[in-house]
Amino acid sequence: DVVEAVDNVGMHMGDDGLIADNARCYAKTDGIHLSGDGRVRRGEDGLTAKSAEFNLESRTGWLTDGVIFLAGPHAYFAGERINKHWGDVYSFNNATITTCDGDSPAWSFSAESAVVELDGYAQLWGTSFRVKNVPVVYAPYMIVPAKTDRQTGFLSPDWGHSSKRGYFYNQPFFWAIDSSRDLTLNEYYMSERGFMHGATYRSRGSEDEKLWIRADYLSDRTRIKNDADGDYSGDGLIRTNSERWWIRGMYDWRVPAAPLWRMRADIDLVSDQDFLKEYDLGVSSFSNSRDSLFNEFSRDIQEKDLDRVSGAMIFREWDRASLFLSGRYQQNPRLGNGNTPRHKASTVQTLPALDVFMHKGRIIEDFPLEFEASAQATYKYRREGTSGARWDLVPKLSLPLSSEYGSVIASAALRSTWYNTEATGHADMEKTERVKSDSSRQVVEVDVQASTEVS
Repeated sequence: DVVEAVDNVGMHMGDDGLIADNARCYAKTDGIHLSGDGRVRRGEDGLTAKSAEFNLESRTGWLTDGVIFLAGPHAYFAGERINKHWGDVYSFNNATITTCDGDSPAWSFSAESAVVELDGYAQLWGTSFRVKNVPVVYAPYMIVPAKTDRQTGFLSPDWGHSSKRGYFYNQPFFWAIDSSRDLTLNEYYMSERGFMHGATYRSRGSEDEKLWIRADYLSDRTRIKNDADGDYSGDGLIRTNSERWWIRGMYDWRVPAAPLWRMRADIDLVSDQDFLKEYDLGVSSFSNSRDSLFNEFSRDIQEKDLDRVSGAMIFREWDRASLFLSGRYQQNPRLGNGNTPRHKASTVQTLPALDVFMHKGRIIEDFPLEFEASAQATYKYRREGTSGARWDLVPKLSLPLSSEYGSVIASAALRSTWYNTEATGHADMEKTERVKSDSSRQVVEVDVQASTEVS
């Protein structure tokens, strides 16, 4: 009826297990008593105690000087005595809660008593917030989440007052659509400017696909019709538009049927030159979006005072070659809205471009002569100025030589470029005309690099 084991006892049941100095099992009641630094593992979660007793059937019992670790929220719940109730509910006496590792956490909550429901909430009575071991704030009652899954609800707001926006309040709401998608909505009220509406959508359907996109829209009560009246006077620009917005996002995709082929796409469009500088606050801000995109995709967007760049690329890489098909659109936010008309834009757009690269490698295995090449076919377009197709081919030979005295790398390339263009006629002509032209060039590029070290 009773089995007693001493000295480093282990018991395993599927993915769960326990280790203790001593253990006593009661066959008739399905009970187990642990003593001497017991440790219990349930998946990624775990608990430790000096002594404990459980009913293996109902999973109820108690612990003394115990610590429960939840891997999902990475939280520790400790207490002098912990009672394990039916389900995943624990009650504590003299409890401590923290998400910090180590014996001396940077911050923690201490409570006279607590009730914790795993994947639910922790209710704390007689609570103090501590920095190290120093109590800072006291609360008779509070609730702390102990969830492992994302939850729909309101996020922390931003509020305040400024001379340009007046009193403002920005409230985001998070909707956990499912395990791989979510949507954050926010309403940004400004007493002097109106309501800005915002939405962020994120999706991670698989390891091969991810999407982040956000849009903000404001019908602004304020227009800038004189350069001296604007927040950024002196730049010679005004802003007559009241409809203001910003759309930004990124998308990565690996083709399921051909995983060596990948796609990347970026979008970054804004209504005017001042939007990103005026509304750099909270969930709607430029810095928030920039950090989110860089953390998720490891690539950056343009600084807030530069042209916005959107584009897409599909590519594949082999051992000795790479292929890229891309398109790029560069938006100048300083056009329109009472400034230079958009049809006068001279910004060059790349729509599309095909790039092929042969990576550097030896022609003959035992001889140091190396060969590489690049080729590009592209169409460059702009509303005013020269547009047209360009083909570029650059084969290159390199001869790297090295000795104990230093190294020399000599290279020679022949760049051949062909153009088929159209140029807009001069402004003083009575009629705007497109002047077509075909041309080509061949350029020899020679480079020699030598280096040595003395120490």
